[in-house]
Amino acid sequence: MASLPSWEEIESQAAAAGYSPSRRRAELLRTAERPGKRLRGGRRLLLWRDDFGWCPFSQQAQLHLEEKGAAYQVRKVPLTVYRIGDRDPEFLSDSPNGLVPALRILEADDQQDATTSAPSMPAVGTVAVGAVEVRTFIEDQCEGPPLLRCAGVSHCLVKAYLELADCFEKQQHALLKAAVDASLAPASGDKANAVQVAERFLISTLEDIDQALSEADEGPYFFGSVFSVVDIAFAPWVDRAAALLSWLRNREVRGGHLRSVDAWLAAMNVRPAHRSLRLDDETIVRIALASRPALANGRPGLGLGPAPGPAGPETKSEAGADAEAAQCLVACRAGVAALAAQRAPGAAEAVDGLLRAVAALALGAPEVGAAADLVGGAPRATADLAAAAIFVRSRLAVPRDMSAPAARILRRSLEAVTAALVGLEKTDTLLAKELAAYGEKVRFLSRV
Repeated sequence: MASLPSWEEIESQAAAAGYSPSRRRAELLRTAERPGKRLRGGRRLLLWRDDFGWCPFSQQAQLHLEEKGAAYQVRKVPLTVYRIGDRDPEFLSDSPNGLVPALRILEADDQQDATTSAPSMPAVGTVAVGAVEVRTFIEDQCEGPPLLRCAGVSHCLVKAYLELADCFEKQQHALLKAAVDASLAPASGDKANAVQVAERFLISTLEDIDQALSEADEGPYFFGSVFSVVDIAFAPWVDRAAALLSWLRNREVRGGHLRSVDAWLAAMNVRPAHRSLRLDDETIVRIALASRPALANGRPGLGLGPAPGPAGPETKSEAGADAEAAQCLVACRAGVAALAAQRAPGAAEAVDGLLRAVAALALGAPEVGAAADLVGGAPRATADLAAAAIFVRSRLAVPRDMSAPAARILRRSLEAVTAALVGLEKTDTLLAKELAAYGEKVRFLSRV
């Protein structure tokens, strides 16, 4: 690479390829105001959700609001696992225990709308907290397609399926706990057996889910062609189960004998809101590691590879993901440079060159350039820069920073530049070293 493009040139190339800065700002997790149908009396909702897009219950709530076509504002707060930031006093007033999601009714924009409020409408300032309350509130108060009480949906089956979703969640926590216990006591046969038991329970429930889906008429959802709150309830958990079973137990859920689950995943992936809110496998595993670092014991790496999302039409192709990855790096380059400085202090100019090389590679540059072009050939600087690249790569999260296809592109680009600096073997060593990168008290400043 004779010369690295400037940030302005990278931004222009990404925009020309179809991903402009304004498109990034319009992504679902980056907009503070979502247009849609208001509550009676012109009122809107305020959704409190987690800052990074990791909380499964916030994912369910926002997916529900999007599927209802509701008008709402979004405010974000850090969760304990993020290990950063203070919580907004206004949030704690709405949710004293710090639970998300939380919904609050806001005043109408003008008094004329406010005077049309129906007597049965909950008062301004009414708050619903927690997954169950929020789900009920959205379905009762928001206009839009009914997702609970509608033709083709059995109330008794809904109740049973929601209980199954709760059980499915608990089984995943049980698998993680058993895996942690086994990691802390590798010589214990009882601990290893507990992991196998937890795995069997989880697989059995997945088979029950597959059976339930297979019995639905004329469609991929739990109630056939009818999308419902049940599909929303399972939305975070099937992806999480697939990622954890793959990483912890080398069991692949997707593309195997669970054909109805595969069809459901494909159908869910067609829905724009779910596609924008879902996590990828690596993010799921790293979240587990952030709160349970013992899981890394005896595991040299993620072992996930560039796992594709569920089969189905994608509006963001790999080609479009190139431009998205580069544009995201342009938008948050100051924060990413500060993050890289955790591993390469005092090397601001070299880090800037590194990041521009990564962005150029993501956009299709034919080579990453010699290490000397980036750091002047100094061995220590080269090692620090390689460590910085892998640290940034290991902090990427979906959907917090970008879509899953874009994250795959950017991760590969960061790895390629690192390999050019220090070779493949040292790159693999750095990847293993940064397994628990999410747990560090630093953040990828991805906002614009």
